[in-house]
Amino acid sequence: MRSKVVKTLTFTLMLCGVSMSAAQQAGSPQGGVRPQAPGSPDVPRPQKVKAAPDKSKLEDMLAEALRNNPDIRVAAAKLAEAEAKLNRTRVQVTQQVVTLYQSIVSQRALVEVSQKKYDRLTELVRRAAVDPVSLDEASATLTVAKAKLAELEAQMPGLLGKVQKSPEARAATSLDPRFLYHLDLDRDWELHLKVDPNSIGVPQAKANILQGDRIRKALQTPVKVDYKDMTVTDILKDLEKKAPGLSFHIRDVPRVAAKGGDEEAKPTLHFDTPLPVASVLQAIKDSVGSHFIVRDYGILVTSLEQPRGAMSVEQFLRQKPDSNEHKEARHFINSIWPTLDFARLEDNIPTAQKAFQTCMDVGDRDSIRGMLGVTLGHVIRLRKRKSELHPELVIDDQKEAQRLEKVGEKIAKLVADMQFCLKEWER
Repeated sequence: MRSKVVKTLTFTLMLCGVSMSAAQQAGSPQGGVRPQAPGSPDVPRPQKVKAAPDKSKLEDMLAEALRNNPDIRVAAAKLAEAEAKLNRTRVQVTQQVVTLYQSIVSQRALVEVSQKKYDRLTELVRRAAVDPVSLDEASATLTVAKAKLAELEAQMPGLLGKVQKSPEARAATSLDPRFLYHLDLDRDWELHLKVDPNSIGVPQAKANILQGDRIRKALQTPVKVDYKDMTVTDILKDLEKKAPGLSFHIRDVPRVAAKGGDEEAKPTLHFDTPLPVASVLQAIKDSVGSHFIVRDYGILVTSLEQPRGAMSVEQFLRQKPDSNEHKEARHFINSIWPTLDFARLEDNIPTAQKAFQTCMDVGDRDSIRGMLGVTLGHVIRLRKRKSELHPELVIDDQKEAQRLEKVGEKIAKLVADMQFCLKEWER
């Protein structure tokens, strides 16, 4: 009985399972996806993802070549090395520019201090308050400082890339037969000697003595000469009394050996007829070896050699007194030449050349030095003006640039002549 019940239940369960499976298959559409009921929200259907196409064989070969080719790897290494060298060079140039700039600033300050000291000593020497030796030392210090400044400033254009073209690369121009003049307004003027400088005659330099007329008149004053057992100092004091306007500054006088040591030399001078004071000084020089140098404050007396650039009494008297032409030349140099603008500069260059020639003929070194400084100032202004032009873009600038070049060549010739003249006087 019990076994019949179990079999009956088992059979019943099997029938129920088959019925439920058939019902599910009948309610499902084909593909196993249930249809969406009306009014229900949209549900995104899953989409099939396309697989990426495989790379072609050519692409693989190109990638491998760019990655592993030895020539490319060598070129890449050279590029990296070049970039490293470029960066290193940039750092070095930056350091050089900064160092040179600071050196120029310091040197300019030193030149300014030296110039002030020189000007102060010049005024004190005129008042006979200090020894002229101090003025000579200050002048030498100032000259060295200016030369060092010029040397430093000459290095800056090269660091900045403003290098002049070679003379062969410049266009040929009709120039002075003695020199090859050229003014590169991007830097400074330059000149090249074409002949032996000794073939160009330069007169003896002249010092602009502030009291030149007074000293000349005193030196030409005739005096009676009869000196016995008198020291050089006593003789000079007596000459100061006999020739008004004459003033001696005694730095040192020759001394001779004596029993108690050494004593000042005592020349014996006697002439039957009166002689100019200059002739008496010449006689003293021949007797004991003293030198007489004409200065702004009077006459310097020394037993040493004549200082470089100084003028003896003989040289001073050989010079001609200032003529009207020389006075006009100095007036142009001091009052007109420094005030000229671009429009008037070109028209006055012939006058400037004439003024320079006049000063050179009479040996007026100081006026030429001042004129040289002013002319170099004009060069700087010309260079600055040219840097403001754009001849490659503006037609009017082309014309002005050409005019500046023409003026520059004339200015360069004038500067070269003045420098050569001053250099000859300093030899």
